[in-house]
Amino acid sequence: MKTGAWKEFENHPAGSGPSWSNWAAEGQELVWALSESYPLMGSSTTCVFARNLEEGSARTLFGTQQLTDVIEILDGGKVIFDSWSRPQNLQEWSVAANGKFIAGPWLTRGATASRQPRFSPDGSILYSSMQSGNLDLWKVSRTGELRLLTPDPAQDWDPGISRDNRLVWSSNRSGHFEIWIAEADGSNPRQVSQDGFDAGNPVFAPDGQWIVYTSANPEKTGVWKIRKDGSNSTRIAAQGGRPEVSPDGLYVLIDIPDPSVYNARIIRVVTLENGTLAPFEIMLRGDALRTISSSQGVGRPRWMPDGKAIAFVGFDHAGLTGVFVQDFVPGRDTTATRRKLAGFDPDYITETYAISPDGTRIVLSLLDLQSNIMMAEGVPGLTPARRKQ
Repeated sequence: MKTGAWKEFENHPAGSGPSWSNWAAEGQELVWALSESYPLMGSSTTCVFARNLEEGSARTLFGTQQLTDVIEILDGGKVIFDSWSRPQNLQEWSVAANGKFIAGPWLTRGATASRQPRFSPDGSILYSSMQSGNLDLWKVSRTGELRLLTPDPAQDWDPGISRDNRLVWSSNRSGHFEIWIAEADGSNPRQVSQDGFDAGNPVFAPDGQWIVYTSANPEKTGVWKIRKDGSNSTRIAAQGGRPEVSPDGLYVLIDIPDPSVYNARIIRVVTLENGTLAPFEIMLRGDALRTISSSQGVGRPRWMPDGKAIAFVGFDHAGLTGVFVQDFVPGRDTTATRRKLAGFDPDYITETYAISPDGTRIVLSLLDLQSNIMMAEGVPGLTPARRKQ
């Protein structure tokens, strides 16, 4: 304001997405849009608000059924704004006779975001979605049969499953995101972690006794392991996230931001026992990584079923996203072994994925970024701010 001091204007709940704001009413009002959910969840109801800087509460101008980032106010009660959505759907890819993966059937189709797939021991796919109007975990069979696993009003995502068919995920049922486990059908849910802030991306170790997850708590960021009964919580990496335990239970994959290159990632390997850093890393760099909308899922490592190679999301030379695989040999640079597995479709962005235990199937969550320029007319009581001549 006139003193140069900061003033809190609006306090929005976690998970909502406020847009860029713009001035109105000769600089006396601020106009902005607010989406009801995380941008990663696809389409979302968005409301456009205006509020006088000095007095009164925010008033609703109009609503739209898609996400909005930029607003421009014109004369005559007209508002120009962008309208975009990020629908994501699951597609299965299978190994052909020549050893290459080829695109197969879509497992989901819709306007919301179906993402974070995981293979269940019975061959079906776990995933997170807002297709019910709430962020929940779902299960889809190879024949397309759907089942809701977490019919709870809280937010549930980041699914994982153990070899003995125990479900693990991240939920804010206790007020903030913690690690929860349940039976494979979602019954008998129980909170495991007591992170106190934001625990996510849980995975079971092969023995089913340890759960590895990421903490975003500023006082204890990094990757942790915890017993399924909630005991023996131990940090194994001070930074990084999206962990994945190797098939033999010895190693944990993590990816971290590359501090030397904007929006680039480094995949590293630590031991599950005590977090010792293995002499191996995968560098993910390139100009294509600077496109934030395309690089949301870059990195996200997964072990191949034999534990001898690491899969990850990256860009090819044409700037297309897909799943690569690279040999894992501690102490050696294996960049020359990097090869494509699945994805790299010019019409979609590969965001998350899962690899079947036998290595013959891959399920991709493919993002279709859609955007339009829209105009709202007849918006009452709204005039643009004008620059003084």
